[in-house]
Amino acid sequence: FIPKDKKLFKKIFSLATPVIISNLSRVLMGIVDMAMVGHLGATALAAVGMAGMVTWTAMSPGISLRTGTQAVVSRRLGEKKYNQCGIALRNMHLFAFFIGIPISLICYYYTTPIISFFIKEPDTLWQCIDYAELNFLGIYFMYGAFIFQGFYTGIEKTKLHMKVVLASNVLNLYLNVGLIFGTEAIIQTLHGTPFSAFTILWSFYDFPALGVRGAAIGTFIATGWCFIHYFLYLFQSDIINKYKVFKKTLSKVMFKRQLIIAYPIALQEVFVMFS
Repeated sequence: FIPKDKKLFKKIFSLATPVIISNLSRVLMGIVDMAMVGHLGATALAAVGMAGMVTWTAMSPGISLRTGTQAVVSRRLGEKKYNQCGIALRNMHLFAFFIGIPISLICYYYTTPIISFFIKEPDTLWQCIDYAELNFLGIYFMYGAFIFQGFYTGIEKTKLHMKVVLASNVLNLYLNVGLIFGTEAIIQTLHGTPFSAFTILWSFYDFPALGVRGAAIGTFIATGWCFIHYFLYLFQSDIINKYKVFKKTLSKVMFKRQLIIAYPIALQEVFVMFS
């Protein structure tokens, strides 16, 4: 297959490739947690696997917020109504704040009864709770990150999306190694191997061996950094000036349209994960 419009194909390919890499990297964060925790035994692996599925059920509506943002932003970009791209971003972030904070706190507070509904075996249960608690606490940051993804993709800044997700994965990997296994175990494991030089990365601070909870802490910090990293890119001159992202104006009409686009996807994601 040879594309007839090579210029259009090149444009689509340059926009799509960073998004593909970003999506693979986002999935990789969960895989890294599973791979590392797997060295702690079957109980720890089962706990992280179940906690990941349960917490993702609460996080998955964030995908709809991304779609509700991206669909409107990309259209307004095509219409050259750049200030309305900023309005679409603010609309969704305000909505995410009012639903994301309560959902995060409620799920965090009720982590034990939620997880107990799915698991009864004591050892797995408490490790699952350890992992799920911090994941639930990061729900708001995940919602906000999804909205930023929709905005940056909508204004054709997909490379920023890729940079943020890759940086978050590197941070998650680094923290996981330190917090799951602890400094002492890392030094002992790498000593005498070709990778012994890398121990300096974890030697400057005495990382405690926290096991499953360490994986949760690493993922929570990486998710929070993902949100902050996206936010910092708003200060780029070609974004802050062109799209007026920090103005206070909102639009009820646009917000209603965004919700109409978003809510079917939110229901779909929740029902799929819950099933």
